[in-house]
Amino acid sequence: MPVAEPERLTGPKLFVTSSGDGLAAKVREQFEKAPEPKELVILDGSAHAQFLFETDQGERLMNKLLDFLSKP
Repeated sequence: MPVAEPERLTGPKLFVTSSGDGLAAKVREQFEKAPEPKELVILDGSAHAQFLFETDQGERLMNKLLDFLSKP
């Protein structure tokens, strides 16, 4: 979901997309505009959003989410 003003986001941010997702370029653009702290994860494949969990990248994604959410 594109954010109107990503430069105004606060707190830690995790951007996730797949390399073949039609919105991958938009996700990268939003990531570049957002302030630190931020992370960008680009997974293999072309799945979009929640469908990433149904791919062979699902476990990697879940581990990344859990790691991100467990940081102080």
